[in-house]
Amino acid sequence: MNQVNLSYRLLRRVVGLLGIALPIILIIGHGAIERAISYYYYTSMSTVFTGVLISFGLVLFTYRGPELAGEKVSENLLTTLGGVFALIVALLPTQYGKPIDAIFYVHNDALRGWIHNGAAVLFIFLTGLVVLIKFTKAPFYRSLYRFLGWMVMLGLAFTIGAFLYKKVTGYPLFNGAVFWGESFALWAFGIAWLRRGIPARASVKA
Repeated sequence: MNQVNLSYRLLRRVVGLLGIALPIILIIGHGAIERAISYYYYTSMSTVFTGVLISFGLVLFTYRGPELAGEKVSENLLTTLGGVFALIVALLPTQYGKPIDAIFYVHNDALRGWIHNGAAVLFIFLTGLVVLIKFTKAPFYRSLYRFLGWMVMLGLAFTIGAFLYKKVTGYPLFNGAVFWGESFALWAFGIAWLRRGIPARASVKA
């Protein structure tokens, strides 16, 4: 196994572990389920939330996946864009959505809120797309990657639907609906990235 392949695998594992761990750490640390993962920015877990998202961004920037001859959209392009959107999510918090009690870092700016939400959707979509159209070209576990890739998209679609339902009706689909949709998507792509970072028994090639 050469050093480059080892680095690819290590970065994949880091991305996978971050995706799996983030919702769990936020729930344990805060002791409650918020409306969405982004609202943990306004809790005692703010530093953890921001730190993990910045880590996502930096790791995805650093990651350089294999480039295949003739491909129009490379894995590197998708992960670099995903890193950009992860940093936007981290550095531009969501709209608070409640009366502000003079907390200096809270905002109720709708435009910034929509930018944050859009970046969050694109971050999850792009990392899921890597699983769906890039990891499925690997020599092993193609069916697993295809399944997990569609699970990311399903979780993302549910999240968007639950968010829009709340916007239209004023009531949540159920308590924590957006949070659970996001968590499902994060766990699916986290498992896929973690699996991609572990060498298959029959091969040590990426």
